[in-house]
This record gives sequence, structure tokens and C-alpha cells, in this order.
Amino acid sequence: MIARLLVADAGEVRLTAIAYLPGAEGKKVKANMSARVAPSTVKVELEGYVLGRVIRVAELPASREGLLRRLKNTVLVEEILKAGAPFEIEVDLQRDATTPRGYAWTSGEGPDIRIEPGTLARTEVVVERIHIISLIFPAMDYVFGWFKAL
Repeated sequence: MIARLLVADAGEVRLTAIAYLPGAEGKKVKANMSARVAPSTVKVELEGYVLGRVIRVAELPASREGLLRRLKNTVLVEEILKAGAPFEIEVDLQRDATTPRGYAWTSGEGPDIRIEPGTLARTEVVVERIHIISLIFPAMDYVFGWFKAL
């Protein structure tokens, strides 16, 4: 899913990720789900992801005109629309005062570079958590519902 980092609050520089998900995926996402954001200026293999939480999910898919107004970039809008009418979500990036840039990262302190508003990013949302044992014994889980109670 393609995202763009924007300033959330004029009083302080606090970034949020505005992300666009294809229709089928967008309907699975709910407010308060965990998310991971990978700014395009960061090597995920080395620095990891910024941790976040979904704070808003659009009720209806975004239109081409709405995307153009929001993003002001025809090429980016065309790329987003390739997967169909997208749902817009907003992800609040988790703050961490102990890291140099003030955000919580999956791997250590994050990069030495500043993450700027307008940076493109890739966003992942955790829509379901399943117990690994239910993957090993799916028939038993289906018949007895053993692992749903865990």
C-alpha cells in the first residue's frame, strides 16, 4: 500500500501516514489496528519500520479527483488506482523520546536521517493474528475450536 507522510498538527511537527489500500484490503482495516510504516528514504532491512496505529479509515473508496486534490501528483494517483478504488487510512506514528528522531522503530533507534513531510512510504496493517499451532493443525482447530480460546 502506498502512503505519504504528512504533518498532523500545526503546533508540533508530528507526522502521520496517509495510506491507500485496495478495496478488498481496505474493508478489513479498522481503527486502532497496529501498523508498520516504511519511509522510502529508509532501508527496511537495516532500520526496520516505524510503529503506528490506524486512527482513521475512510467509509467509502477515494475517487480519482479526491486523490488528485489530496496528493497533487498525477503519476502517484495513477499508481494507486492500478489496484482499483482505494480506501484511505490514516496511521498515527508512535512516538519514542529515547530515539534520535522521536519515533518508535521495529529495529533499534531508526535511521540518522530526518523523516520529512511528503515522504512516500509503504504501510502494512496487521488485520489478523493467528496462533501458529492452528496452522500446523488446521483440521483440529476447525473441529474443536481449540486454539481460538488461547
